[in-house]
Amino acid sequence: MTIRDVLNRGQRFLEEIARSTRSSSNITEPALGALWKISYPRIEEGVELYDKIEFSSIPDSRWLDVKWLSGETKASCRTDLNKILDQLLVILGACSAESIREDVSNLEAEIASARAQIAENQRRLPAAPQRGSQGVIDGLLTSSHEAVEEEIVSDQERIERAKQQIAGLKEAFRDGLTSIGVCLSSQETDTFLLPIEDDIVQMAAVITNVGRLSELLQELVEQSQEAPEETLRYYGSYVLLILAVDRIEEDFVTRVDGELLPSLCQIEQEARQFIAEAGVQIGRGGPVELLSANVSSNKITISGCRMLADVLRSQRKDIAARNRETKILLDAAINTYKTAKAGVGLAMLIGRCETDLEALRELRLSPLRVFQNTQLTDEMQRLAARVAKTE
Repeated sequence: MTIRDVLNRGQRFLEEIARSTRSSSNITEPALGALWKISYPRIEEGVELYDKIEFSSIPDSRWLDVKWLSGETKASCRTDLNKILDQLLVILGACSAESIREDVSNLEAEIASARAQIAENQRRLPAAPQRGSQGVIDGLLTSSHEAVEEEIVSDQERIERAKQQIAGLKEAFRDGLTSIGVCLSSQETDTFLLPIEDDIVQMAAVITNVGRLSELLQELVEQSQEAPEETLRYYGSYVLLILAVDRIEEDFVTRVDGELLPSLCQIEQEARQFIAEAGVQIGRGGPVELLSANVSSNKITISGCRMLADVLRSQRKDIAARNRETKILLDAAINTYKTAKAGVGLAMLIGRCETDLEALRELRLSPLRVFQNTQLTDEMQRLAARVAKTE
């Protein structure tokens, strides 16, 4: 398989994820240059660790080889790689929709604070003295009836301003989600503002940003005219990006099964228990109006738990199905990376061999010198002379 064949296969994988993340929105999430600058150092570190796991001869664990008691192992590299992937997911999960969610949360906290202050002032209002009945000192120590009313009006106005800001932020939030491939109706926006949807928003942002970085990596390979280093960097980085997508999808499914659904089930069970307790107390002559209101409130809680559970199960099903596709893509990307490594390695070996052969062809030995045996001839002559003298 040639490098061109390998690139063509990778291009098909790239188009697959690009189609899954492409959006009709013109909003940029976030600037590609900034995303590349922050994420690429983590990608390089991750690829280096992945290569050690897949291609190096280091042992699987320290106890297998005494020589590696204080050195790297594949197990330690996997741990470090998971840390890199988690850091990369934080970077890739950044989007304007997430920051808008924080703004909405802050405004909702402000509304709650204003309502609490209004309730407090309404309790103070009946006992507050009229402004005209207060002396100078009394006015400094105690708020007048009129002053308390003014505070209530001020807090009500603050609530209305916050509500208007939230309405505008919800529109921006919906646009931000559209830019990462999540299209919502006005009614669905409120649901995605809930903290329980954090993982969905982050996943959508990760997948979109993975597609953008993959396209940039491909451009770099093409600009380098398929230089070996750029080619391997492209396929290694691509593997790491798909590993990040696989990790966040797996974590979501695990969190739904092991944390979110059991928590909702527990809340529903507690609400049912509270309803049963209220029924017993009503039967014993307890305050019917108060306890009936508690029953109604707990029924709403049960309904809310069931609604959220249905949403989570639906999302879990979708993400689990997508994760199966991601794993297929990951296997193909890993196979392509290995193929690229083998192809590039062979090409470089052939290049070195050609260089060596050329050097051998150019090599010329000096002519072999005829052996005169002059030393032996001289010694023979001296020996003959001594023999002649003795005769």
